Amino acid sequence: MPALRQRKEDIPLLVEHFVSKYCANLGVPQKRISTDAMRAIEKYHWPGNVRELENVVERMIALETSEVLTTKSLPEAVLLGGSIPDVTFDLPPDGISLQDHLEAIGKIFMMKALERSGGVQTQAAELLRMSFRSFRYYAKKYDLIPREGKQEDIVEVENEK
Repeated sequence: MPALRQRKEDIPLLVEHFVSKYCANLGVPQKRISTDAMRAIEKYHWPGNVRELENVVERMIALETSEVLTTKSLPEAVLLGGSIPDVTFDLPPDGISLQDHLEAIGKIFMMKALERSGGVQTQAAELLRMSFRSFRYYAKKYDLIPREGKQEDIVEVENEK
């Protein structure tokens, strides 16, 4: 049998089946799924196939208090799954430092989030779905914001006035 990602036309029927099944099993009124939530589900690649889809629908029904299942009750992996491009590259013969590479990518995303938020760190943290504390830690680590108490930062701030 082909993988679920190769049978996208089956997804809406399976979702409706699982919604009915779990509403009955959990003793909650019949729910319906929003168009946006269905689109997100259809875009996802479903590496866990039908079993993963069933688990996601069951989770949505358990979490959603209203009669409409929305994207708010979808796991982040499903929400992002349709928008994450396939990244292909060759590993250099001498290898790479994965940690350094991931940090460089993280720094780029943090810079873009700060740019998009006009430098407002709380908004940048929200864009990256990070806590403000984590965002501030990494922003300081990557020298994206002045560190308190560093003499050159104090001088820079005074010169800007």
